[in-house]
Amino acid sequence: MTSIKPVAMLIKAVVGDEIPVEVLLSGNVSPHDYKLKFSDIRAIRSADFFVWVGPGLESHLSKAIENYPSANVIQLTTFKNIQWPETNILGHQEDTHNYKNHHSLVIDGQDSNLYNLDPHLWLNPENSLQVVNELKRILSHRYPEYKAVFKKNVEIFSVLLKTMDGELKEKFRQVKERGFIVEHDGYGHFIEHYGLRQLGIIDLMEGVSITARHRARLETLSVNAACIFTYPQRNNKIADQLAEKFELNSRGLDAMGRNVSLGQGSYIEFFNDFSATVLTCLE
Repeated sequence: MTSIKPVAMLIKAVVGDEIPVEVLLSGNVSPHDYKLKFSDIRAIRSADFFVWVGPGLESHLSKAIENYPSANVIQLTTFKNIQWPETNILGHQEDTHNYKNHHSLVIDGQDSNLYNLDPHLWLNPENSLQVVNELKRILSHRYPEYKAVFKKNVEIFSVLLKTMDGELKEKFRQVKERGFIVEHDGYGHFIEHYGLRQLGIIDLMEGVSITARHRARLETLSVNAACIFTYPQRNNKIADQLAEKFELNSRGLDAMGRNVSLGQGSYIEFFNDFSATVLTCLE
């Protein structure tokens, strides 16, 4: 069982149809906001493995897995060689104090109060390849009878991913100077990997209304923006207002892949669709 669909997509790239994979959270809800139910805890504890990103993204799950055997929990933020965006673009410097949610991430086995690490690590294809290779190692140990299958699946995934990434890098070079605004600060891995130009963020902190000063700053930034990306799992009223006022392109940018069917090739499909949304809006 996985916490969210993007994690399940990466596991399916390894296991294919050999092992069933279930997803705890619906793609229609934000992992930041989800309230755990008793049935969720039972589902987690009935699984052979539970795989999640980590408390920086799914803080509500921490308590649910406290008494779950640690050997059966796989936390992606503990994997080595994950690349983290060097900077977070916080729509306005004077509002950054509102952004600090002080989630504690575990990086390479070390607890860190690095609130500005973007946990959406699957939006960098290089990270996804690292994750898939580590999952192959872990799951091959647990299911040795499928070791050769897992190895072959990952080889195929690697070729497809690197080909797709190379093609996308060329496409994004054509639009990297076009600025944009995001409703939700969840795309740092993608933005840094492809060298894109994010101008500002609407929602600086979960559940906190933006200040009048930040709203004014967003209006100034919107003059030079080509696009606004909204967050499909939430209300995007301010983003819609800015898009209408400044006649900007607007697209829902779904990092959860809610409309992608789960299967061995679902991550490649998801990432292509996600990238196409960004390209279409900026073009």
